[in-house]
Order: sequence, then C-alpha cells, then structure tokens
Amino acid sequence: MKRLFAIALILAAVTGAAGAAGPGLRGPHHGPDGPGHLWGGGFGASLFPPDFVLANQSKIGLTDEQILAITKEIGVTHDKMGPVHEDLKNLSDQLRTLLDAPQVDEKAALALASQLMDLEKQAKTAHIRLMIRVKNELTAEQQDKLRDLRPQHPPRPDDSPGSGSSF
Repeated sequence: MKRLFAIALILAAVTGAAGAAGPGLRGPHHGPDGPGHLWGGGFGASLFPPDFVLANQSKIGLTDEQILAITKEIGVTHDKMGPVHEDLKNLSDQLRTLLDAPQVDEKAALALASQLMDLEKQAKTAHIRLMIRVKNELTAEQQDKLRDLRPQHPPRPDDSPGSGSSF
C-alpha cells in the first residue's frame, strides 16, 4: 500500500511538471492561476513574470532600453531552457509509461523521477533568475505600479483559518 501511495505521489508530481514545462517560458508560474503560480505569498510576491511586465509596459512607463533588456533576457532564457523542457517532457513520458505497467519497476521509476526533479529544479531556477533580472531592470516606481496592477483574488475556501489539510 505504501508503494502505491509513493507511486501516486510521483505520478502527481510528473503530471504537474509536464504541464509546467510546456513550450517556451509559459507555465502556471507566469500567471495568476494554477498551482505553481508565484503571485501568492513567499518570494513570488516580490517578483514579476516577464509577460506581465511587458503586457503592462505602457502603464508602468517602460523605456525602450528596458523593453530591449527584458526581451533579451527572455530570449536567452528561452534558448537555454528549450532543451531542458524537451528533456522534461521525454522523462515524464518515460516515467508515465513505467507507472502504467501492471508491475512497476520501483528502482527504475524512482531513478527517472529523480532525474525529472533535477530538471524541474533547473527550470525553476532559470525562471526565478529571469524574474530577478526583469525586476532589476525596473525602477521602484514601476515595481509599485506593477504591484497595484496585480489581480486581486478572493481567498480560497481551503486557505481559510482553521481549515486543515486532509492528509
């Protein structure tokens, strides 16, 4: 039973990683929705997804130099991460195939899961690096304007005080 639970957790992680590792730099962390978004608490409240910054360039008064610097950073990150995203998809597919078998080779599945998580860490590090570099291109006033432009979401029922996890 413990093995089935561990495999279910791995599959859940893989499924989430495959969705987050889609083409280019788009993923749930770049928008206000999805389990991997960075709008919420923690460090994500201090960073700005590049697509959000560029979508609001006129509202925050980005200069041509800032736009050029941000788009250059996006391109550099995209070029570096293309192969990583492809590897993520391939490993995810391989792991899913292993987990779909009637009998799962635990050692092989865990080895693939470990490789997958290592690649996910690389991707997340690159995306955070990009958002740091984007933020560093912005003035304090532009950052304040972006904070004001962020979508406001009502608290979710599972975020209310006293609601515990079902685990």
